[in-house]
Formats: sequence, C-alpha cells, structure tokens
Amino acid sequence: LTFVRVFSAEEVEIKNLLGKGGFGNVYKASNKEVGLLALKELQSSSVLEVFEEFQHEVFMMSKLKHPNLVQLYGVM
Repeated sequence: LTFVRVFSAEEVEIKNLLGKGGFGNVYKASNKEVGLLALKELQSSSVLEVFEEFQHEVFMMSKLKHPNLVQLYGVM
C-alpha cells in the first residue's frame, strides 16, 4: 500500500535548488509536519504529454528504499 500526500504551496518552504531531473527541478524544502524534504517539480510545455511518465516515476520512487534516497511522502 502506497500513500501519497498532496502538499499545497503554503505548506512547504523551498530552501534551495538541489538539481535538475528529467521532468524539472528538484528543490530542498521543508514542511512543519514532515521536516526536510526534496520537492520534485513537473515542468513541461505540455504537462498532459508527460504526466503519465511522471506518475510512473513517482510510483516507482515511492517503492524504493535506499540510504541515498529521500523517502517519497507526497506530491504538490
């Protein structure tokens, strides 16, 4: 069972840019409930074209457990 939480823009504070992924930028951010987190942004000229791929990546990342990866808590 995978739980994905949706964060509003008001619930997160973006700290700085960590890097660029295939779908957009990845930011270091924080949230009062979760603490520090990585925020992955979906950037595309046509969001509908890449949304299914992005959804698949989010699903796969939610299943991964590795010391060098941040656990996926939700989407914004």
